Amino acid sequence: MEREAEGRNPLLRLLEAMDPIFVSRQGGLSSRFFREAVNPGTGFQLGWGREADLRFLQGDTASIFTGQTTWTGGTGVRLPFNLRVAGNYSESTTQILHLRSDRELRTRSWPDVQVTLSRIELPEGTRRVLESISLSSGYRKNSRETTYGGRGLQRRENEEWQIPFEVSATWAGAVTTRYRGSLGRGDGTDPTGGTRTERQSHTFFLSSSFAEPAFLKERLDGPLRLSAGYQYSSELNCRVPRGRSDCVAFLNFLNRSVNLRLETVITPLEVGIHLTYRNRRSFIGQRDGATEFQLGLFGQFLFDS
Repeated sequence: MEREAEGRNPLLRLLEAMDPIFVSRQGGLSSRFFREAVNPGTGFQLGWGREADLRFLQGDTASIFTGQTTWTGGTGVRLPFNLRVAGNYSESTTQILHLRSDRELRTRSWPDVQVTLSRIELPEGTRRVLESISLSSGYRKNSRETTYGGRGLQRRENEEWQIPFEVSATWAGAVTTRYRGSLGRGDGTDPTGGTRTERQSHTFFLSSSFAEPAFLKERLDGPLRLSAGYQYSSELNCRVPRGRSDCVAFLNFLNRSVNLRLETVITPLEVGIHLTYRNRRSFIGQRDGATEFQLGLFGQFLFDS
């Protein structure tokens, strides 16, 4: 019996470390009638019946009929050293019947994997400066296929992958920093050529709280709280006509912003100042852009009930 129990221990530990496995299926039908006035019955209004009962009503055919089915699932496992690995799967099929054209849309998200390493153990000497650090990253691939006409005469396909990553750190002196980024690229094809997409985003955030200066100690009723952030995002979309190799950009922009906020408490008010700088640039056409700067002072009353 003891040997049996020992043999089951690794499996039991694995089952205890796993997150719940979930699988779900969702489906729905919808129809729209635009030509003649109809008087649907109770079954139609509650969605009871077969597909034909919702598509045909009192001798009239729905102008637009849509049917959708979605499958989702996923699970995760917690490993030693605060490591967690999770995976998800999603697939959806949508059929749209229109008087002028039929269309079928299939989307899939797979693989979709996330890896998280929270509160990494640091050496004792390092903790005097850096108290804790957490890391996370992953990989996700999205594919989309659209078929027009019901016989595949016009088929459009698109695949896009994305790699997100995040680093959070807590420093000595109540200072917290977080960096979040994402890289993505996609390629698509259709009867007249192809498309290419490149995206990236970066966000840096810092927050801290420190004691009020000596010359303001008698006037302030709370510590000074400082937060600062920087955001950067860019996107490039270009098209490759059939029979050519060059990719002609039709969307190419860059957004940047900086935020700074400082606040404290002067009873019965919470007061502060915030600064915001935004910059947007486009690199196609007239290459237009915009720059904006905001300075604001705020205050709000604090009441206790």
